[in-house]
Amino acid sequence: MKTVTVYLEGAEKKNKKLVNDCRRGFSELFGMRHVVFVPCGGRKQAFDDFEVAYKNPDGTWPVLLVDSEDEVVDASKIEHLTKRDGWKFPEGVTERQVQLMTTCMESWLIYERNGLRTFYGSCLQESGLPSKFEMETRHRHTLFDILRHVTRDCVRDKVYGKGMAFQILALVEGATLRELKYFEMAYTAIKGHTKI
Repeated sequence: MKTVTVYLEGAEKKNKKLVNDCRRGFSELFGMRHVVFVPCGGRKQAFDDFEVAYKNPDGTWPVLLVDSEDEVVDASKIEHLTKRDGWKFPEGVTERQVQLMTTCMESWLIYERNGLRTFYGSCLQESGLPSKFEMETRHRHTLFDILRHVTRDCVRDKVYGKGMAFQILALVEGATLRELKYFEMAYTAIKGHTKI
């Protein structure tokens, strides 16, 4: 039985509540046994942690999961991150070990709306959510602004912010997200190396 370790962009390591929310959110979303989600903070830290794990194997299969930040155009995931971020992946890393949330995790929250409905209830201005069409190509700042806008009438501490993203993620139905190209890539890559 092989364990998969996913090195995630998100949740500053010193914020224990956010780290726990992040780990739980991704665990609930993917719903797989023998997968360890490791919140690493910023995207560069996630890459660094993944690189260390890859170069120092401990019997688990390491995967990097970060926002693409920008639309992925005519490039492999590794090529996209190499060009955009200047990252040099260790020799032997495969496309299956590099996965993207395109363009950011907020695209998942907007695409599969049950998480937002459950978390926000009647204060969610659902009519302000955009079409699901080409969700993975939308600019990350636009998606964040949309979530702020559709939650603007909620009580102050519930207006959308990064701190609550992982709580919402835990309510999202992964089966629906499999309609998205890059989520499906991540799901099948991880599933292929472990038992559900």
